[in-house]
Amino acid sequence: MAERYRDALDAFGPCDVLGVSMGGFAALELARRDDRVRSVALGLSAARLSRHGRESLSTWDRWAADGEWRRVYRAGVRTVVTGLGRRLGALAARGFARLRIPPMRDLRRTVAATLAFDATPWLDRVDVPALVVGGTRDPFFTDEAFAAAASGLDARHERLDGWGHDAMIAGGRLVDRQVAQFLA
Repeated sequence: MAERYRDALDAFGPCDVLGVSMGGFAALELARRDDRVRSVALGLSAARLSRHGRESLSTWDRWAADGEWRRVYRAGVRTVVTGLGRRLGALAARGFARLRIPPMRDLRRTVAATLAFDATPWLDRVDVPALVVGGTRDPFFTDEAFAAAASGLDARHERLDGWGHDAMIAGGRLVDRQVAQFLA
């Protein structure tokens, strides 16, 4: 996935890279491999998934393999959406499961890559300014994992107390503000 983003660097030249959630994994790979990355910011992402994050994705992968797409979509919504958005998301997931042809191959390949990713051994080789923004209630990464990623990158760690992956959806501009300050 990171390799494909090198095409964007070919088109745009040196840039600052933001990776959100699993996109943080691609951002780290790109920052490690391409000197046109000026800085990297991880929004709700660390160097590897937590145990709970790996278990969740493994479960969703099994459900997908069994054709239980409605369960996959509902679990995804429950995991990342809070409040009224969760109810709306559940309705959307139900409709999506009925109308959409399931992306079996893409999901399973993405899950496998996400489960296997671990940047911990080489974080210190990412030699650009970095930022790690993570919530204390994240379903895929622990607060300790965010702090460890920041430490390995010699980066600033911005902690979002009480927030999980919903920070991007329900948290207004919580992550945006941290990234904007970092880039400034």
